Amino acid sequence: MKKQLVPIMAALVLAGAPALTIANTVNTETSAIAEGISFTVNVKGDGAIKSASVSVYRGSTILAAGKTDASGNAKISIGSADTKTVTIKVRAAGYKYLVKSDVAISEGQTVSLTLVSTNIGATALADAKTEIEKKNADHDKHVTEAEKKTEGIKKEAADIDKKTEDLHKDVEKHESHIKDVNKHTEDELKKAEELKKDAATNVLDAEKKAEEDRKARESEARAREAEGKKQEEALAAALKLQEEAAAKKLADKEKKAEKKVEKKEDKLEKKSDKEIKEMEKEADKAIKEEDKELKEKEKEAKEEVKAAEEKAKEEKAELKETEKEEKEAEKKEKEAEAAVKEAEKLEDKTDGYKDKMAGIDDEQKKLDDKRSKLKDEQKELDKRVKKGKKLDKVKDDQLKLDEKNSKLDEDQAKIDEKRAKLKKKYKKYL
Repeated sequence: MKKQLVPIMAALVLAGAPALTIANTVNTETSAIAEGISFTVNVKGDGAIKSASVSVYRGSTILAAGKTDASGNAKISIGSADTKTVTIKVRAAGYKYLVKSDVAISEGQTVSLTLVSTNIGATALADAKTEIEKKNADHDKHVTEAEKKTEGIKKEAADIDKKTEDLHKDVEKHESHIKDVNKHTEDELKKAEELKKDAATNVLDAEKKAEEDRKARESEARAREAEGKKQEEALAAALKLQEEAAAKKLADKEKKAEKKVEKKEDKLEKKSDKEIKEMEKEADKAIKEEDKELKEKEKEAKEEVKAAEEKAKEEKAELKETEKEEKEAEKKEKEAEAAVKEAEKLEDKTDGYKDKMAGIDDEQKKLDDKRSKLKDEQKELDKRVKKGKKLDKVKDDQLKLDEKNSKLDEDQAKIDEKRAKLKKKYKKYL
């Protein structure tokens, strides 16, 4: 470790002020590496699985291990921020052992995994279900007879419904007219929306290009800050040694977790007998509840007769309300036609935005070209620093180059201000 730091310190002495920037970059990245990555593994089977053992590996090295809570979630933290993919192994009582390779991870992510049941006790459960189904078939016969009785009562309600049908047809006639008016209104509003969309397109296209250019400049700035990347390799090697030591400790912990899972598998077989008794109890309870429902349905059928009579009265009131809605729809139709005319005016006002934004983009391109030339000059200065000759002259040249960059920053601010003013001017049309 000390041998690798010697050339770094020598570079700091020779390079003067620019070298201090490199040193700051290294410290920042070291802090990021130390923080590591935290993410969640969610384990499900027929539902959320509690107490499943979750282990995370990089190759054959275990990085972390944990157990799922009642929601099937296991919180995992690993100390290596540069780990992009891992292997996740999950073991749970009553489910097949799962190994998931090449899992991409990131900070705050949730990785969802589904386990397949081993069907312990499934045969006994199937026999119990067959017996319950036979009992339900006998009960269905009783249900059929009760439903016939209910059907007679419903027929009486149907006769009353038929008498109100003619009145309902009159309502439908008015509703049909309302639909036609609403359709025309919808078409007019859609036409207005398309015209507004065309007016906004000129603005949005120009803004999209400006945003892409801004992201490109930010990417170049990040690239400049990452020039000290090579010096960080020594730190990463030290962290790797720490991970391997932690991995050995986690591997021992995983073996203990596997033994606990095997004990739970034995308990599952005993648990299936208890589930069979519970199923039979639930089936008997369901039959009693269905008998209660049949009586309720008979009562409801009688109430339907009463409701049908009320419905006939409501149809008359609805007819009056429909006529009122018809007039309202015709009013909205006229408003939609006015909206189309307003949208056509808006399209005319936004035609010039794209051309003005293109002019600002041309200014931006000229500035970017100047910035590119300064980058080449910076590379030449960096080469002279490495040679270690005439460092006083190099320092003066560096100051001059910094002044040029500052001037370009001022020009950039002016261009950004122009762009902001133009957007503000046309904002009211969008």
